[in-house]
Amino acid sequence: MKEKRLSQIELLRILSMVMIVAHHVIGCAATQLEGSTYFSYPAIYNNIYILDVGAMFGGIGNDLFILISGYFLASKEELNLINTTKKLFYQIGYSTVVLVIGSFIWYRITMAKEYSNVLLADASNFNSMYWFVGYYFLVLLIGKVVLNKFLNKIDRKQYLELLLILFTVISIGWIGDLLDGLTNGLRLLCTGVFLYSLGGYIKKYNPFNNIRWYVILIIWVCLGWFLYITSYNTRITQLETYVRNQSEETFVPERIFYGNYHIFVLISCILLFEMFRRMNIKTSTIVDFFGKSTFMVYLIHSNIGFNYIYSEKNWMELLYYRPFGFIVEISKYTLYTFLLGVFAYGVYCVIQRVLTKR
Repeated sequence: MKEKRLSQIELLRILSMVMIVAHHVIGCAATQLEGSTYFSYPAIYNNIYILDVGAMFGGIGNDLFILISGYFLASKEELNLINTTKKLFYQIGYSTVVLVIGSFIWYRITMAKEYSNVLLADASNFNSMYWFVGYYFLVLLIGKVVLNKFLNKIDRKQYLELLLILFTVISIGWIGDLLDGLTNGLRLLCTGVFLYSLGGYIKKYNPFNNIRWYVILIIWVCLGWFLYITSYNTRITQLETYVRNQSEETFVPERIFYGNYHIFVLISCILLFEMFRRMNIKTSTIVDFFGKSTFMVYLIHSNIGFNYIYSEKNWMELLYYRPFGFIVEISKYTLYTFLLGVFAYGVYCVIQRVLTKR
């Protein structure tokens, strides 16, 4: 029997994809820091804090997708990956066709006479455009082959020990560097196994049930302030070093990056998941449809064509003079991209219904 979708979790899935898209838009904007004259005077710019917050969005969104999958799938003795594989390749194939043809038409109509340095989508890297797809599928494959069976055999104490061991492995820098030294991406894969297992643990034992809502909000506020202080310390150190060395190079505020395994990202992921899991929302077909469309949104936006569109705007001028306007524009780009992905998914569903038997 097919498991009923929980609209509060689907809403969280939507938020996760919105954060991933916003992260990519903000990332393209942040690349303009180097070479920009707006932040070239050696000083502390509070507006840059917006970029620091956005730098966490991608990791939080990625982690939430794995955590949600573990919540629903880790307790299953057998995982059927056939349907998952079909979904992956059908939608990747469809999105590739849409992107290649769509970017060609868009260029011919709007930009053919401008000779801009435009980047169009192509099918030469059909199987290598989307790193998260491979990461996600490999975590599910580990779940099917060995992890699910193991998790369903151990008791709560052993389960908790496993989570603590995995958390230690991905959190300690030296161990993480060792893992990536063995093969690039191994630390990230261990992060996925941890989150997948944690999702199953939350579903099975509900360990955060006694934590009140206001405690979660307090943790959020404290985390935000700690993030601000961390960013300030990073930039004041850079500024002091720049002044002390009497550097003649152009000053460029340092960008801060947060990996999927960073403690800030993991805590934020767990807090968001727990907040949405506690919501009491009636089943909504609209929310469920948007939740189903998130994979297509990812496929549609994660390519060089959209990166080019995101990078064309003069983001640094906006961030310097109107930081609130910067947030509004980022939100607009994110919303338009998301809705375009939802529309593409709707067309995909229509085509699928026409071409296949029910």
